[in-house]
Amino acid sequence: MPRSRTFAGRFCRGQLPIDIDNIPKLILDAMNGVVYADDSQITDLLSRRRDLSAPLSFEGSSGLLRRAAREYNAFVHVFVSEARTQEGHGVVIEDIATAEKRAADRKAEEFRANGYEVARNSPVEFAPGYIADIVAVKGTDHRVVEVKTRSSLKALPQVEELALEVESQPDWSFDLVLVGEPGILDAPEATSLIDKAGMTQRIRQAETALSSGLTEAAYLLAWSVCEAALRNKIPEAQREPLRIFTSYNMLEVAGYEGVIDRADYNHLNDAMKVRNALAHGLGVDGLDAAGVTALIEVAKRLVAE
Repeated sequence: MPRSRTFAGRFCRGQLPIDIDNIPKLILDAMNGVVYADDSQITDLLSRRRDLSAPLSFEGSSGLLRRAAREYNAFVHVFVSEARTQEGHGVVIEDIATAEKRAADRKAEEFRANGYEVARNSPVEFAPGYIADIVAVKGTDHRVVEVKTRSSLKALPQVEELALEVESQPDWSFDLVLVGEPGILDAPEATSLIDKAGMTQRIRQAETALSSGLTEAAYLLAWSVCEAALRNKIPEAQREPLRIFTSYNMLEVAGYEGVIDRADYNHLNDAMKVRNALAHGLGVDGLDAAGVTALIEVAKRLVAE
């Protein structure tokens, strides 16, 4: 199977109008055999049109994008990346309902594999009007299962009442399965963006750690500065929710918003994989002082821009 791709495009030109739905097809066709083998590989698409005759601001954008806006009457900014599967990576386009359904389907299959009769989105006989995500029955064992994210739970206070009602019935039990929200960090509520002074301090800490032989610690510190800088450079309209987006989602948005160029995107995409391994307790063969120094230099440049 050919690898799938995510396509994000921004078309900017003067006053001549053009329908936004006519823009992506021409660009996708033009890149066939150049950027990808065939445009059938494109699985996700984001397209924007902007009028260059009106006041225009590219907040936090790369120098290439700013130069195009200054020097050309019309230009196309395209960002293509390898699409992540929904398993294993949080993806912006997968909403909470989809995440819950996928998790509930997996849980239902677990019950079936253990000999239960399973009903999805089923009424509960002693709770009129309530539809449970899963009702699983094997002999005298009756299970009511709710599969929810934390956001859904906050909107459904009656779940606690249902749990008490279910547990009060003979041979019935209630299970709650918590689902991680797609693309969202499970972080403390008291978080904030790091300012330039804070990022500069972390760069010094990374350099100190590296000089002390703490290569992995230095790498993680340098990565944190790169990510902090990108979060600050994201356009203000998207900045608040991106405070809690995963590294992958933040990097993708930075790419298609033109905050970083292709070279930096590729470098940071590779660096993120190293960061993921280190943060999850894995060793990375070949990680050396030169690799850390290169990431520190990227961090310095992102902070300075």
